Amino acid sequence: KEEERKEKFAQFRKTALKVAAVMIAFLAVSFFTVMNVEALKVRITNYFMVKNEKSTTIRVNNEQLSTIMPTYLPEGYENVHLKVLEDFYYAIYENQNGDKMILQLIKEKSAVGIDTEKTSVGTVKVKGNDAEFYYKEEVSFLVFKYNDMLFSLHGKVPKKELIKVAESMEYTK
Repeated sequence: KEEERKEKFAQFRKTALKVAAVMIAFLAVSFFTVMNVEALKVRITNYFMVKNEKSTTIRVNNEQLSTIMPTYLPEGYENVHLKVLEDFYYAIYENQNGDKMILQLIKEKSAVGIDTEKTSVGTVKVKGNDAEFYYKEEVSFLVFKYNDMLFSLHGKVPKKELIKVAESMEYTK
């Protein structure tokens, strides 16, 4: 009886080791596939970091943890507020006159409403991609794409300056 029990345990152990080896191989292949497909890597690492850490930055496993921010701001503007909630992100920049410029990551499956009545509308290029530009009552509004993410940027800022800010978006360390 003791020998039969040892034999069953040995058989169970062999089977468990085989299952563990298959699982490790599957996880390794899945990990390398995800990490080598840029779109999957960004989406999954963003989801993982924000959901589990509820951090105040957008983080991407891009060799090192990094935050996506403009590297250029119009003269006198500085970041006064940054807020990240799961998949929602916005930053407020303000100058000494109290003029604000707002940068917002547009969530998937969401919409942005823009009043186009008596509005100047056009298409501009931002980092080689088409972007929508709107101007109404001294407020410039730009909707642009950066690394498969959609952003809106608006404020009482000249069109050229808004485009410069959008062009300067980078992952910063």
